[in-house]
Amino acid sequence: HVMRTLRLVSGLAFFPLMLTVPAAPYAQTAAIPQADYDDRVADQGGAVFGRLRLVEGDLTLRRDDEIGADLYPNDPVTPGDTVTTGPDGRAEMQLADGSVVRLDFDTQLILQSLSDSSNQIENTTILQLATGSIIIYANEMDSSQKRFQIDTDSASVFLLSDGRFRIDVRPDGTTHVSSRRGAAEVMALEVSSIVRSGERTTVRPGRIPSDSQVFNTRLGDDFDSWSAERDDAFVRPGRVDD
Repeated sequence: HVMRTLRLVSGLAFFPLMLTVPAAPYAQTAAIPQADYDDRVADQGGAVFGRLRLVEGDLTLRRDDEIGADLYPNDPVTPGDTVTTGPDGRAEMQLADGSVVRLDFDTQLILQSLSDSSNQIENTTILQLATGSIIIYANEMDSSQKRFQIDTDSASVFLLSDGRFRIDVRPDGTTHVSSRRGAAEVMALEVSSIVRSGERTTVRPGRIPSDSQVFNTRLGDDFDSWSAERDDAFVRPGRVDD
């Protein structure tokens, strides 16, 4: 699956609009009602970018030169934010495009760019994973219309379809990319590897991606189990009336 390329992200034939918007100052506040959420993030040109959906344990959010640790569900996230979990911290974010991003313990994620709710101001999402692990549930992906990119020190990952993806950055800088469902392109040193459902690839610093390998999707670690429990929390029993 490995191929040399000078591609423009999955055949993407557009250049995102460059728009400078002031970052909203971060304040430590109590949880806000869902009805007030859109108003709170309307400071950036009327755009809605995303929100925290779950906060567990130690979590900080850096916006500009301010760091907040008193975080609650429904607190907004905006482009430029850095979200960091501690040794006992996990978090879940819902982005404007419907995608969900979950952070494991000891993870630092920079929200370099976020698409807005209508894709009118920005249609590119770029996440920078400095360390740790994330699981992404990509929703309503159309790589010809928007770009969802995750960068690490050793690789860039481009989501090509809806699905469930996991990216891990080890202390030595090695990046692991796994797909339980969906397709992604992993690029390093102008060489890319396609990862499809039930496959994973590894990229070591200064190396090209390895060939994709099949893995057992029934197996996982504590982060996978926690994420599965979060899935179950959103399943509501239905009733079938005679």
